[in-house]
Amino acid sequence: MRLAAIAAVLGLLRVPAHAQSAPAASGSANSGPTRPGPEQNTPATVSAGPDGFTIGSADGAFRLDIGAYAQLDYRADFGDPQDLVADTFLLRRARLLFAGTVYRFLDFRLTPDFGEGKASIQDAYLDVRFAKSIVLRAGRFKPFFGLERQTSPSDLRFVERGLPSGLTPNRDLGFAFYGDTASNTVTYSLGVFNGVADGATGDVDDNDGKDLIGRVLLHPFAARTRNAVQNLSVGVAMTRGPRDGTATSTGLPSYKTTGQQVFFRYRPLLVVADGTVTRLAPQASWLHGPIGIYAEHMTTTQDVFHTGSGSAATLKVRSWHVGASVMLTGERQTFSKVIPRTAYSPSGGGWGALEIAGRVERFAVGDEAFPLFAEPDSSASQARAWGLSAIWYVTRGIKIMSSYERTSFTGGAQRSSNRRTEAALITRMQVYF
Repeated sequence: MRLAAIAAVLGLLRVPAHAQSAPAASGSANSGPTRPGPEQNTPATVSAGPDGFTIGSADGAFRLDIGAYAQLDYRADFGDPQDLVADTFLLRRARLLFAGTVYRFLDFRLTPDFGEGKASIQDAYLDVRFAKSIVLRAGRFKPFFGLERQTSPSDLRFVERGLPSGLTPNRDLGFAFYGDTASNTVTYSLGVFNGVADGATGDVDDNDGKDLIGRVLLHPFAARTRNAVQNLSVGVAMTRGPRDGTATSTGLPSYKTTGQQVFFRYRPLLVVADGTVTRLAPQASWLHGPIGIYAEHMTTTQDVFHTGSGSAATLKVRSWHVGASVMLTGERQTFSKVIPRTAYSPSGGGWGALEIAGRVERFAVGDEAFPLFAEPDSSASQARAWGLSAIWYVTRGIKIMSSYERTSFTGGAQRSSNRRTEAALITRMQVYF
């Protein structure tokens, strides 16, 4: 009897709800389109494809994109006859990608990474879109600085970034305003960050000062369609901020080769950052049809202090590279994701897309660093490199690439001899969706 009474009450409560939501009879005064009431749920849209999974509201105000990519490498060094560095397979990156929009004008991104046997958060930021020319980004992200650093690891033309990217901040916490002008001829960014060492990622600051980071890119011919120089960009970026290191947290960087071997470091425990760090980076790129060319020059000016001798100095580190790539199968060059004209299909005659790339690089540390501030038996004063890369885009989500880079050094070994030449061959298979 108790169950019957409850059922009867629920039945009475449901009658008005059905009456309110029922459509008006045809021809009545209330006929015509009706807006859903607050009690009605608008159905969501769900899609899945080579670009990942998307869930969104019907009105477009809310959207969630889910993707992922994984990179499996095989790394070998043919300049290592004594087998000082092991040839190895490596899960370089394994990242989930969560991005989306809430309330129409707020965009977000969250990127956890499980590569190299570690778990970390790469990106965690929010964009507030006031206008095309004014967007506020806040959180943990790549400061707008290096040209190659801004390229996603999934879209690189070489397995690893070049030597100049080692002088750029990787990821930092802060905020930045950025945007494009209406004619797309100027791209700008200006932000304030905690401040990190060259090539580093940071989550907290160890001093009250902050880094100011700005960049301006000019696209002078962007409005000229079907023009050979339409996709020419030139610009400059700069950072400046204080550093105050300690023996356990020196605030100083070390620099790595393409094979991810450290070839320069400051003396541990004795040398610390003490003063101002300034970075300057002119940069340029040009895309035309299947051809792409890029160049950038990095300079880091670093104030350091030797706690043992009480000596201070201002040191400069410089690096530059020039690179080019060509789509052999005729796809347009984008420096981002390549979509093959025909995906690989043995039965259908499709073979995907093919690309080749090359680059030359230089790296130099000022003489003032030696022998007091740099680790003398393991730090090279100069590095010179050239490399070639071949890329096969099997489908839009599968890429196989192989990069060979030969790097020679001045100094970097015991008794002031030269560090051995590195001849790194790295092959990568990448799956992306």
